[in-house]
Amino acid sequence: MSENFAWSTSGFEWVESGEVSLNDFHGSQVYIAIKYTSDSDAAKWEVDNLLITGVAVNAIPEQQEISFKVYPNPSNGVYHIANTQQQEFVIDVYNLLGKQVSQQITTSANYDLDISDLENGMYLLQITSNKERKTISLIKK
Repeated sequence: MSENFAWSTSGFEWVESGEVSLNDFHGSQVYIAIKYTSDSDAAKWEVDNLLITGVAVNAIPEQQEISFKVYPNPSNGVYHIANTQQQEFVIDVYNLLGKQVSQQITTSANYDLDISDLENGMYLLQITSNKERKTISLIKK
């Protein structure tokens, strides 16, 4: 790639090098290194106006939302879960300390989750299907 840049051959003058496209490396990890080599007694070297654009490395593709309804909420401990997808769901309930207090597996389109044996309070309901996951708060009164 160095053939794409212009190099200063005399003194300490700024040289505009132009732009370099990394489009040919789309989908690959790219490392950019800037190397300074000099035969003179120059004390420093500076890079000015370096701009790198592209997709953020922390960009996460949107996942399809799991289609389900949970009602009533709040409840006395029995919640009806209706899902529109006929596939296996793992239903986990956690207390607010993060401890799992219930786990059920179902393929039913309509499922009644019974946590009436648990203390009143707030819980987290996590429904997982394939690689999808949805978490909502449950209030048991």
